[in-house]
Amino acid sequence: MLLLALSISSSSIGSVSGASKTLGLVHLVNGQLVNDKGVAFYLNGLNYKDQFKYLLYEEKGAPDWAGINKDLATMASLGANTVRIWFNWIYYESAPGQLNSQQLQYDIQRIVDIARQNHLYVILTIYDYHIWNNGKLVESWLQADSTTAKTNPDNATFWLNDGAYSAKQRALFLNLWQAISAKFKNEPVIVAYDLINEPYNKYYSQPPQWARTPYPLKTLYDQIINRLRAAGDNHIVLLDYTWVYSADLIPLAAPSRDTQILYDVHMYYTAPENSVQGWDVTSKALGPWNGKSLSGVQIAYTYPDSSSGHDRSAIAARFGELRNVESKGYVFFIGEFGMTVNSNYNIDVAALAKQSGFTGASYFEYSPDESIGSISTVTPILAAGL
Repeated sequence: MLLLALSISSSSIGSVSGASKTLGLVHLVNGQLVNDKGVAFYLNGLNYKDQFKYLLYEEKGAPDWAGINKDLATMASLGANTVRIWFNWIYYESAPGQLNSQQLQYDIQRIVDIARQNHLYVILTIYDYHIWNNGKLVESWLQADSTTAKTNPDNATFWLNDGAYSAKQRALFLNLWQAISAKFKNEPVIVAYDLINEPYNKYYSQPPQWARTPYPLKTLYDQIINRLRAAGDNHIVLLDYTWVYSADLIPLAAPSRDTQILYDVHMYYTAPENSVQGWDVTSKALGPWNGKSLSGVQIAYTYPDSSSGHDRSAIAARFGELRNVESKGYVFFIGEFGMTVNSNYNIDVAALAKQSGFTGASYFEYSPDESIGSISTVTPILAAGL
């Protein structure tokens, strides 16, 4: 039953079953994900952050591995073939230079083993957040973005700026990924490394001296990619440029020369709170969406028929714009969408992402304890991506 439910949706060149330990690394060929048998397929996934965080990071005593196992098995039974799992950097390195690489590798291995048992691929995602230690809040020391590290790119300690502490943060970031790669560089269940979730992507009119480019985040990404490749790690790398500091239109950094790179798009529906449809700012070549067309005209999010509750054509148009950008050398993955009770929007994003020819999409998020991530919520979304 599971094998039938977990079949990975394939392109017209053939079909392929879920991940298994006999497969080599998934790789990109001409904008498509291809397994070691040369068959293209689509990632139909779910994010797993808050529930995973609760089970692994914020429970007293040992992690609830039985609960994690149950969640991944349920995701697979619903039709997911991929889970984007978030590992909290500060949980493993609560102070700079004190990385517990053994615990990090152990936890990743447990996830990989559970995913393998359930025929799931894993997108291994690093993010940065506070932790609770014996009832005490421990804030992050990393200064990388505004939502979790709570910093500002103009602060001297922001990690892309010049300065000793900024340089130390970048060095520890490279060290983190080297520790992950050392153990998992040949692991086929891991379909991609998502280097860090939603960092600030500041454009510098005066480039930092260390980067010598207006795009220091790309420089940092390139350094990590080069380290991975030099160590023989050929995993696909997922790059997130979602958060930006400036609302001004700025050119998008040139695509990486590495051929195994995906670019992450986070696309959220924000109506009816502020009457805009959604946003993504991955492609600064297009400008931030923020519910507006490129000319600045607000996109309507409701049809006269209230049963839809959003403008499906606007989603299709935005995806069309992103597909045009792909002709410049980018390959997109819709890494996050959701966070709304408008199920029609979520289903349409899942369906249109597949129809538009992207490499995959992952709904945010599977969380069975909340209505927005319940089984009844995610089932039709996954079905739309099959």
